[in-house]
Amino acid sequence: MLLAGGAGGIVVIGLILALVRPAQVIGPAPSPSASQAPTPTPRPTQITVPLDIAAQLNLGPHPVSAMTVNTGDVWLATQGVASGSAGRLFRVDAATVRETASWSVGGDPVAVAASGDFVWVANGSGGTSTIPPGDDTVEQFNAATGALLHSYPVVDPQGLVANPTSALVVAANSEQQTSISLLTGGGAKLVTTLAGVLSPPVSTLSPEVAVSVCADRVFLALTTVLTSGSNVTIYALPMAGGPVRKVVTVPYDYEASTACDTTSVFLIGAAGDGDASIARVTVADGSITNLWEGPYPVAVAFLSGRVWIAYADDALNESALTSLDPVTGIAMSTRSILPAPSNGGDPNLLIPGDSGLWLVASQGNVLLHVATG
Repeated sequence: MLLAGGAGGIVVIGLILALVRPAQVIGPAPSPSASQAPTPTPRPTQITVPLDIAAQLNLGPHPVSAMTVNTGDVWLATQGVASGSAGRLFRVDAATVRETASWSVGGDPVAVAASGDFVWVANGSGGTSTIPPGDDTVEQFNAATGALLHSYPVVDPQGLVANPTSALVVAANSEQQTSISLLTGGGAKLVTTLAGVLSPPVSTLSPEVAVSVCADRVFLALTTVLTSGSNVTIYALPMAGGPVRKVVTVPYDYEASTACDTTSVFLIGAAGDGDASIARVTVADGSITNLWEGPYPVAVAFLSGRVWIAYADDALNESALTSLDPVTGIAMSTRSILPAPSNGGDPNLLIPGDSGLWLVASQGNVLLHVATG
């Protein structure tokens, strides 16, 4: 599950990550289940090529705050245009990149998920003194008609996973604790409570990107803030709820953004020497391999057998898109310069689809479909 705020938005996030992530690893070593591989092969020199934009859609005054792709449709949840106003949910045909429907949602949508006949929107508490409409709820809509079927009261919802007739909601019930509940038929059932949160208090990333789904499993990257830094723990559980398994704890990581394939979770993290990295976490045994290290990666996706990353190159004052071999970590020989990232500090709306990547640019108002070959 996605780029976001002015020409320097991604660069700003890179600087923030540099401040919140320590320049070197100190303290205890990772747990025995997390083994660090040797330094990966150096990345080849990259040639800049034009971004292959297959199509785009201008959304007018609606900055996108959450996005998902499902069965031929792209769903975009947008903030209210004015403080205290309702947000909007757009349905876009993935083949034509044209809006096919839209309807009102809560004013602070933070996550969206769709499956079967339903689309679900999580509405946060809002970041201002003005309480947005529908705050602290998850709304369940008929995906065809837009009819609101149920509104579930959920305090501080941060992530969603949709099933054909139900949804998992991940919510912060304190600054350091997360609850996971199954929503269905107007009712909610608690699945489990875990340490850590999808969105730490000083995070600049959307919490939605700390949730990824592959092979009918949900992977959650929960951050625990410590006096000496922070850790990220990756958990796995079934899409419809059930037993939760801890995959690994990654020391000294922060603001987790993830993608996955059937065997691995790809995590943006601290490299331990002041840079940032993309690490591969093997789900079976929790082992960690550092794949890529360098300019600050701020979004990650998995598509067509490759790991796609958006990263900020401070030296060149630009943001770029490239991809990595998921086994060797070697980057492709080309990269593309990204348009201005969207929505004031959420450069993470990078979502894979059947025919390429989807991202949001130009202050959160333009949806781009990027062909990846």
